Amino acid sequence: MMLRSHSTTYPGAAFLRNLNRLEFTGITEGSELRGVPPVLTMRVDDLYPRSDTYLQIYSTGTELGAEGKRIPGSVVILDQEFPASRLISVSEYGPLFDSDGAYRIELLTRTPFGIERLSSVSFTVNRTLRINAMQVDAETATN
Repeated sequence: MMLRSHSTTYPGAAFLRNLNRLEFTGITEGSELRGVPPVLTMRVDDLYPRSDTYLQIYSTGTELGAEGKRIPGSVVILDQEFPASRLISVSEYGPLFDSDGAYRIELLTRTPFGIERLSSVSFTVNRTLRINAMQVDAETATN
């Protein structure tokens, strides 16, 4: 998979430069997720005509730009001749975490000119449950 940077100058670059301002709602850079992951929401404006836009997730130990797992419900197929805006919202992506550790979610779009990374966020998953407890019985309590 070949990813282009936003600095490229080709006929669709103006649309993609406008998307640099994208932010994920529900998760922030460097955050730690415990338990059920939050709903992710993104508004994308001026998507390029004839493009496919989607979220993917992968372990950050993987090389940046690697092909990850597509997040179900995040795929937007724009099969029309003019730009459009869409709202992407996903909630059932917890099972995509193979284990605890560092992950990255990227918003990608595939246009006739190639694949572009529009936005990304890195975070840590820590679902380890630690219980600090002490067991006391009647015999121990009276001593």
